Amino acid sequence: MSDKLTIINKNNCTGCKICELACAFFHDRIFNPSAARIYVKKVEDKGIDIPIICRDCNNQACKLVCPEDAFYLSDLGILKIDEKKCTGCKACISACPFNVIKLSPYSGKAIKCDLCDGSPQCVNWCPNNVLDYKEKAKNSLKERFVKF
Repeated sequence: MSDKLTIINKNNCTGCKICELACAFFHDRIFNPSAARIYVKKVEDKGIDIPIICRDCNNQACKLVCPEDAFYLSDLGILKIDEKKCTGCKACISACPFNVIKLSPYSGKAIKCDLCDGSPQCVNWCPNNVLDYKEKAKNSLKERFVKF
């Protein structure tokens, strides 16, 4: 597991989706929100927008159900998907309790937030400081959702 995590302050989000564009461009060199590993969910009845990313679960159901063993921890401790091993079977998509894994519109393989190898572009480009990437605290899950 990574020593850092992304904190989301939903109160600042305007729904501009620059985070989605930055993510897609970093990974695929094209401005296509459907290729982003982050998405902004509009909650109409509350009048808010919330960026949704991989929550770096402790149980990592996605990794456990992958029949190809395509999930691995990078040197930075980031859970990543080996595109060469992934067959696009969607088992990880079904297993993810937060609906943050999807198939790439280009490769047909599973994609999820990989923190842009330690420099998350969504954090770097967000004009409203909605996202913050920082060291995990002792109660990191609690900290992550205090603002949520």
